[in-house]
Order: sequence, then structure tokens, then C-alpha cells
Amino acid sequence: MPDSAAEQAADAIESALKAEGMTEVPSSKIGQMAMARLRELDHIAYIRFASVYQSFDDLEALKREVDALFGERESMAIDFRPKSPGRRPG
Repeated sequence: MPDSAAEQAADAIESALKAEGMTEVPSSKIGQMAMARLRELDHIAYIRFASVYQSFDDLEALKREVDALFGERESMAIDFRPKSPGRRPG
């Protein structure tokens, strides 16, 4: 993840909060917004942040989160293989 991406994410979070007109923002809201941005930008950074922020109870909870990321990635994958006449998509 480029350094500028983290700064841009922080700027976007700040802008979104200002747009809501909130003068005080709970840290939990900022944490949730940061996790959402990290999840989009960098899965490793997301897991690192989430493991501290969410305080996973055990290794199974962390594994479930990693598995969910893999599932999202696989569902978003695009099949770029050349299509043969008898081959069906999917």
C-alpha cells in the first residue's frame, strides 16, 4: 500500500465525519471507519489493525476473519482465461 493511500484514507474519513456535522466523534466510529478503509486497501494492514482493535478472543476468531477476506477476494475474482467454444462461464 503506498504511503499516500493511508493519508488519503485518513483524509476521506475526516471529510466524511465533517460532512456529518459531528463536533465530537466516538473513537469507536473512527475505528470502524478505519477498518472499513483498510479492508478495501490492504488486507494485511486490515488484519493487523483488526487484531488489535477488535481484540480477537482466540486464533479461531482471527482465522474466521482471514477466511472471510479470502471469500470476498475469491467472489470478486474475474476469470480471464480464454473462452473455448464448448466452455461455459463460471
